[in-house]
Amino acid sequence: MEPDLRRAAATSQDLWLRYLQAPEGQDRIELDLARAALRLLVQLLVRHPEASLRELAGPAYASWFDALGAEAMNQHAEHRSRTLADVAVAAFTAAVETGRDLDPRWPGYSSNLGSALRAAYDDSGDVNLLQAAQEAHQVAVDSTSPRHPQRAGRLANLSATSLLLFEHGGSSQLLTTAVCAAEEAEQQVSREQEDTLAEPEQLVAVRQNLAMALLSRFEVSGDAADLRRATQLTRQALQDLPEEDRRRIGLHANLGALLFRQFERFGGPDDLCEAEAVCRWVLRQLDVDDPDRGAYASALVNVLHARYGLTGDPVLLDEAIQVLHDVLSRFASDAVQRPAVLGSLGDSLRERYERCGNPDDADGAVTALETALSLLPSDSPENAILRTTLASTYRARYERSGRDADLRRAVAVGRLALERPVPADPQQAARLSNLGSYLRMAYQAHGDPAELDEALECSRRAVDALAQDDPRRQRYLTNLAACLALRFEREGDPHDLDAAVAAARGAHTGTVAGTSLRALRSSTLASVLFRRFEHLGEPNDLDEAEAVAAEAVDGTPPSSSPWARRLANLAAVRFARYEFTGELRHLEEAIACGREALEATRSPGPDRARLRGNLAEWLRLRSLHTGRAADAEEAVQWARSSLSDVPAPHPDRADYLSNLGACLQAWFQYTGQRDDLDAAVAAGREAVACSNGPDRAECASRLADALRTRHQISGDDADLDEALRHWREAGATAAARPWIRLTASRRAADLAAQTGRWPQASAAFGTAIELLPAVAWIGLTRGAREEHLRECGGLAPDTTAAALMLAEPRLALARAEEGRSVLWAQALNLRTDLSDLALVDGGIAARLDRLRTLLDAPPSRAVPAEPEEPDDRPSLG
Repeated sequence: MEPDLRRAAATSQDLWLRYLQAPEGQDRIELDLARAALRLLVQLLVRHPEASLRELAGPAYASWFDALGAEAMNQHAEHRSRTLADVAVAAFTAAVETGRDLDPRWPGYSSNLGSALRAAYDDSGDVNLLQAAQEAHQVAVDSTSPRHPQRAGRLANLSATSLLLFEHGGSSQLLTTAVCAAEEAEQQVSREQEDTLAEPEQLVAVRQNLAMALLSRFEVSGDAADLRRATQLTRQALQDLPEEDRRRIGLHANLGALLFRQFERFGGPDDLCEAEAVCRWVLRQLDVDDPDRGAYASALVNVLHARYGLTGDPVLLDEAIQVLHDVLSRFASDAVQRPAVLGSLGDSLRERYERCGNPDDADGAVTALETALSLLPSDSPENAILRTTLASTYRARYERSGRDADLRRAVAVGRLALERPVPADPQQAARLSNLGSYLRMAYQAHGDPAELDEALECSRRAVDALAQDDPRRQRYLTNLAACLALRFEREGDPHDLDAAVAAARGAHTGTVAGTSLRALRSSTLASVLFRRFEHLGEPNDLDEAEAVAAEAVDGTPPSSSPWARRLANLAAVRFARYEFTGELRHLEEAIACGREALEATRSPGPDRARLRGNLAEWLRLRSLHTGRAADAEEAVQWARSSLSDVPAPHPDRADYLSNLGACLQAWFQYTGQRDDLDAAVAAGREAVACSNGPDRAECASRLADALRTRHQISGDDADLDEALRHWREAGATAAARPWIRLTASRRAADLAAQTGRWPQASAAFGTAIELLPAVAWIGLTRGAREEHLRECGGLAPDTTAAALMLAEPRLALARAEEGRSVLWAQALNLRTDLSDLALVDGGIAARLDRLRTLLDAPPSRAVPAEPEEPDDRPSLG
């Protein structure tokens, strides 16, 4: 070991001993000399981090080790360094070990050790150090008598450390410890103040400590009393500080954050208005180059975002962006606060893009976020936060533009955000869930099973990373539900669909009623129940889907942006009820909800396209019921306008073109104008040209409808041939839903029979008959199967007649018997086959049953929006 280290250690110990032995009056001089020697020793230890302090010091006093640690902490406060923190930790550890059971100041040594470990955590992000700090503070409190004057300070340290450890994914017991310790500290200091033993500043500190602990408990439990008391404590703390005290700025900032949280919880506009006033006051107190200005500007930006969500006034979002631009303009290019403000700017631009659809905002968001990333070191923990927002921006741009490159970037950046995680990082679960959402969208776009498998794995890991009582768990359960529902559609395992419903229901029931999150999760549960109704035809699922969709609408303020989407979901469920019952009143309800939702949807994009397209379809159907030409005319207008929200090459554009063709054809029935019919054919052809996969069959079938109508008017055999060709293509598309295939085959057969093309008619009828078991699939209840077969009434006789026209009586008899006995075939043959197989190999039987469920599932006729749990967006402020 270096000689100078030994000399410095020995000198400082001698001087410390002289200080302890000095008479009153001279001890101050000796203390200054000892501190100077300790300061030199700390500097030498920093240069020689490999040195062993216990070996260097020998049998030193515990108080000397404590003084050495205190000097290291003083230097750490001036020159933040992990090495200085390590020196302090080593010194206080030696003080604790040396003074245990001997020195009455031992609890203080333990408290100091906790503070040094916390400093080392702040420098490194190592949660193990934070855990050790919490344990040291707990020991200090447990060893301090209830009336000890230092107990309140040690309780405050324990509370703050326990709270931070809880926020890093610790157990709920840590939160309980944080609140109880802060409560006791506040009570002790309040008593001491009554006895004029405590300074007002000490009461301010413990009240703010308690306020933060109560706020965290509120976030877990949703107990409004905790949030209100935290706000009250902050107001009391402000009253205890004189007007000129600069600490009022930080307290006002905390008050603004609490008021904003109260607005989020209770929806009171007065809280939001006061939060805005407080945030503006804070900014007025700061110099333009104050290093805290960026964080406080971000708080005002959050308030402005909320006001924008309530009013839809774009001026508010514009002001939020302008505030951030102003802050950036006053920062030097290398200012340490610049990345955080750029991150807030990127997030604000992303939100304005999602609302208004201006591509310049999306580009600006990407530029701001990428610039922020370039200013940070590669190992900065803030990189993950910025990448999370950047991935969300790419996702938003993909949803509007349909550009696959943006979706691939969202996935790639989402993966980068998961790299180099800090141990027990509380945001890691959020990033996993977000990545799962992007991968789920990628699967829906590409059909690659590996993407869905990875999405499901990420979503499961996000859920498993949290304790059962963690309120964030409900958020991630909704994303897991969406992935499970998609896997059901891919593999047909009914357990996946049941698990999706269970996950969505767990998120719903685990969320406090009357909150905005409850409304969101009601909408999610409605969506998953609706999917199960489509596949299984169980009326109870439709009833529950409608009930929770209505709950979502009722629990959402009409002035907020999610209200329109949730109302659109309710409209889609009510349309499904119309399809299920055939009662016009349910169609009327769907149209009324759809109109309200559309009026509340202010910006272009896929949501507005879906609303316009649905309203067009529903009005067209109502015109068929009522004979009102105005409905058919309005349907065409909405169908045309929907196309502007899904420009080419958006993957959904083919569906909207096909819908326009159907509406134009319905309008032609009223106008008799050939131009309308020609436009219907043109739209249908364009839809078929840009469609692929299973959806192409429905587009082809609708085009064939228009061509048949035009053939009936013009007698042009080219239209007849093209119509038959498209219907045959739709009927032969194995990936398409059985109902679409059967309908197309039957129409082809009917048209061929009407024009004397009996061979074609017989073949098409045969295809339709073969599809009957798939339409009335065995996964449905018997009543539902019989209902589907009633919709196919007359198919068997027509098929028999076509065979007889070809002088094939044996074929006619076989077709008649096949159509008549579909239910018996399912009940006696299909079930028996799988039952026998199950006795030999249960795994293969279960796999075949899942495949049959998937392949035979009925068509989706009206699907509400995807589960809408948003990306987690961690704040940089």
